[in-house]
Amino acid sequence: MREEQAVRPDDAGLRDLLNTHHQYGHRKMDAEHELVVQRHNHTDDGRPGIPYVILRLPDVLGPRDTTYRFWSA
Repeated sequence: MREEQAVRPDDAGLRDLLNTHHQYGHRKMDAEHELVVQRHNHTDDGRPGIPYVILRLPDVLGPRDTTYRFWSA
């Protein structure tokens, strides 16, 4: 998978529908967004916020994975 695949749909209705089925992933993307914002907001002395690393580990692997991300290859 590539970094650019981790984007939310532009359509608000589709985004809300997906969020109801995958709240875990939705909350993880919210946390990632906050890390990015925090990193780019500078402290009072001009230093950037804390550095971070994002690991996107799947919450489900196997037949119950409703994204079928590993079964479509």
